[in-house]
Amino acid sequence: MPRLLAGWEALKTEHPTFVDYFVSISTTALPVTSRFIALIAALEGFHSKKYGIGATSPTEFRKQKKGVFRRLREATGVSEEDYQWLHAEGAYLGAYDLKERLRFLAGALPEPVRARVNSAVDPIPPLLQGIVDQPEDIWQVMGKARNNLAHGNNTRQDNAQLAALTRLGHTVAVAFVLESFGVAAERLAVAIDRGDRSIL
Repeated sequence: MPRLLAGWEALKTEHPTFVDYFVSISTTALPVTSRFIALIAALEGFHSKKYGIGATSPTEFRKQKKGVFRRLREATGVSEEDYQWLHAEGAYLGAYDLKERLRFLAGALPEPVRARVNSAVDPIPPLLQGIVDQPEDIWQVMGKARNNLAHGNNTRQDNAQLAALTRLGHTVAVAFVLESFGVAAERLAVAIDRGDRSIL
């Protein structure tokens, strides 16, 4: 028990958004949309804290971007309007896309859990078709569903789809919590195999 409490305290310190998600779902029955959005924010925050916001540091990214825009300024055939549009619309900090963050977390799962998650989502189940046309993988579907909701597009996914995506994301989150507590990943894998925990 002391080890679990120490793990929880460390998680609260390092990943407060992650812990807030677990506290909120244990104390309040959230609607499926709210729970899904809270879960994705928790996973996104967990990834950022653990692995950074982008493949390069913000300082290095700004340096690279400045060099690209200098070369564009010197290039022939690039109009002032094109230059200004690219400057305004270009990525700010080189941050990972949400689908990349989710994909990275899935790849970092402990092997027994990762194998079961991959088996459940590849190929993408029929229930989760239609959110993205010709999706790369389930992580693109999950990211697109969150972005749809964040931008007011509630028509591309229904509650059954959001509930399945939430179960999937929650499985990923639980795996990382258990890992931080020093609990063997096989325990979660056995729970999945017995049907005690549904991935989708």
